[in-house]
Amino acid sequence: MRINQVRLVNFCQHRDTTVAFSPNLNLISGPNGSGKSNLLRGMQMALTGDAGGVGTKQEDIAQLADPAEPSFVEILMEHDGNRYEITRSLRPVSNRLLINGERFGRTVTEIEQELLTRLCTTKQQIADYVFVRQRGIDSWLDKRPADRSKELSELFGISQMEKIWTALGTASSQLEVPEIPSDESDMLSQLEAKQVRLSQVVLALELYREVPEDITDYLLARSELRQQAEARLQVVAQLEIFHHNQAVNQQSLATAARVLAEATTDHELICTAAEATRETAAAAQAGMDQWREWNVMQASREALQEAEGSLPPTPTPPDKPDTYVCDADWSAFEASRDLWQSSLLSLEHEWESIKDAQQGDECPTCGQAGYDPEPRKVEVRQRREEIAAELKPMLLITSARREYEREFKLYTQLLQEQEYRIAELQRLRSAVQQVAEPSQTEAELTVIIQELNALWTDVTKAEKRQAVANASHVAAAAVAASDDQLVATAEQQLADLPVVTQHDVDTANAEAVTMRQRHAEASVLQEEAGVLRNSVSVSTQYLAKCTEIRTRRDRVLDSRDHLDALRQIFHRDELPRIVTYTYLEQMGQDINETLTLFEAPFQVEPDEALGFTATFLDGRRVSDRRLSVGERIVLALAFRIAVNSTFAGSLGMLLLDEPTAGLDDHNLGCLPHALARLRNISESRGLQVMFVTHEPRISDLFDRVINVSDVA
Repeated sequence: MRINQVRLVNFCQHRDTTVAFSPNLNLISGPNGSGKSNLLRGMQMALTGDAGGVGTKQEDIAQLADPAEPSFVEILMEHDGNRYEITRSLRPVSNRLLINGERFGRTVTEIEQELLTRLCTTKQQIADYVFVRQRGIDSWLDKRPADRSKELSELFGISQMEKIWTALGTASSQLEVPEIPSDESDMLSQLEAKQVRLSQVVLALELYREVPEDITDYLLARSELRQQAEARLQVVAQLEIFHHNQAVNQQSLATAARVLAEATTDHELICTAAEATRETAAAAQAGMDQWREWNVMQASREALQEAEGSLPPTPTPPDKPDTYVCDADWSAFEASRDLWQSSLLSLEHEWESIKDAQQGDECPTCGQAGYDPEPRKVEVRQRREEIAAELKPMLLITSARREYEREFKLYTQLLQEQEYRIAELQRLRSAVQQVAEPSQTEAELTVIIQELNALWTDVTKAEKRQAVANASHVAAAAVAASDDQLVATAEQQLADLPVVTQHDVDTANAEAVTMRQRHAEASVLQEEAGVLRNSVSVSTQYLAKCTEIRTRRDRVLDSRDHLDALRQIFHRDELPRIVTYTYLEQMGQDINETLTLFEAPFQVEPDEALGFTATFLDGRRVSDRRLSVGERIVLALAFRIAVNSTFAGSLGMLLLDEPTAGLDDHNLGCLPHALARLRNISESRGLQVMFVTHEPRISDLFDRVINVSDVA
């Protein structure tokens, strides 16, 4: 995992701080109270949702922030080739996780589960193995053996063994030993008796071996004889009915043929009479058409006479006034008139402004005091009268022209209406034709046409009677043909049916009664055999269950013995200490390799106090408690790197808060070698280190130096 950038907004001292990190060694420096440790707390909150320390999350909101301002921590990082963007907001409370730009999870639980699953770690591992708090890098060296055992047990997860020891005791006490049923022997005796009776029933069923399980086919074969006899009687009865219907329908067919012949003769006679009157009907129709033309001509003549009588006289055009101005001069005349009117209007406005002015008032134009309005009043009054005199004849000429134009427009409309009526009159004259009055009257022609129509109506009725008679004849013929088919079919059925005697029917009935009786007796025996088999099966299952209970009881007793034995193995006083010492031995090799890289003058091995004993190059052996401050820091740093690699190796990150606190100048002089080696470890193992300190003298040993005061 690599943290590329972190942003803190209104988090503790940080109002809006953005910090970018190197993938290797990073130094975070600044004066006390500048927010160095809170920068690490912000990163821990982004990864786990908990910044650690005391107090609530609301207390981490910047005190100087406005209540409406947001407070959040945002971190950008990479892991296994994926880009992560994590946002933890304290106000308003919200969380967001983006992986390669795609959002995962909505709730806090979903986001933490998705993030920790992809990082292959837990919140406790990040808090214990990645973030090392201030003055905590070597604090475990000063603890008593009992406290070391407790802390290392929690670190290595050994504290769970006591829970396992308790859980094993609880599981052993909760095991229930099943009881074996007391009626097992009685059930075994009953099973033997049922098996004897079942053997007897099976022997009795051997006497009914010839009786089929399903006698339906046997009885069906015997009943076919009765059905064949009954079918023959039914066919004979139907054949008698068909013969009777055949005779009746032949009489109906003859009657229908006679009626059809009579209707055909009547139709032919009426059609002959109607054909003889066709020329008379055509002449009568032509006479009626001539009467319609003559009536139309008479109506046109009456309309023409009415139009000629209502034609108005030709209108007279109006006379032009003596003062009429032609169209060519009218535009110039209107411009001159409008100019005079504009001048008169200006004088009217001026008159309204000066008519009430007195001697000594201010001039309404220039504002000069001591103004005398009387001369100007006389001048304006005279000028108004002159312009009015000039404008009056011009207004009269304009009024006369408008009146002439109105009368001329009315004259034009009347002239157009006159021309339209004359054109309509001409159309009526051309429509009137000379048509001769028919020789026969309309009444005579109407009587002739009515008589001819009545004759053709009789023709239609005769055609309908002929069609009805023909349909009746066709239907009667179809019924007769159907009767012939029914008779032929019945005779064929009678010929196909076998001849069955009454003796054959009686024999079949007796055989059916005997088979039903034997089948009922066999069914009773089979039912008893089924009941016995079910009972034997139930008893067998019950006895098998008793055997299973006996086996399970033995297994439960064995399990209880095994749990008690395991409980002795997980005893709380021995195993945690053994496992802790084993873990320290396993990590001892990683610690010594790191000490060698740091060029430390000693190697370590775990001791009985669950600490380390240092062996120097000169052969001296010293307890970790008696090491110098600088040597303790180097050992603690190697221990933290080993713990991080063992329990958080997939994360590849170590954050140290003030590990140099309390070191004097001499001890600080030992750090350059250790930090130079730490860079090699960082580059070779991919370990990103963030080193918080207010000691500026070691800044040259880091790939990136971040001064919190400069970026805040």
